[in-house]
Amino acid sequence: SGDQSAWLGGYENASDYLTQTLTLPAGITTATLQLWVQIDTLEATNAAALDFLTIEVRDQAGAPLSTVASLSNQDYDTSWRQRTYDLPAYARQTVQLVFHATGDAGNSTDFHVDDVSLAVCAADQKVFMPWLRR
Repeated sequence: SGDQSAWLGGYENASDYLTQTLTLPAGITTATLQLWVQIDTLEATNAAALDFLTIEVRDQAGAPLSTVASLSNQDYDTSWRQRTYDLPAYARQTVQLVFHATGDAGNSTDFHVDDVSLAVCAADQKVFMPWLRR
């Protein structure tokens, strides 16, 4: 929260990445990703999904392990919305959390991301791991 956020996409043929490497503790049973997203698009309101923000978990080499979420211009909402996603529990692993925005050659979509955090639970104990904090 504050005056800045990550801004991905927003131009023709967009391809923007935001990546954070995380080492997850041993014994985790759940991992919950929480973030705020605002999506503004110039695509027509009835347009097909043309611009995307994909959230993935990748291994240290960058190979995809799982897709957490995929948002598009169809999820247009100029208000900030909190979103929560359950991640697979990659205990004792170092992984990359990757936000990837892509766009087509036509109208553009802005994906704004803020206040990203990851809460992991191990043995009934929550651990808060802030990620993008200002």
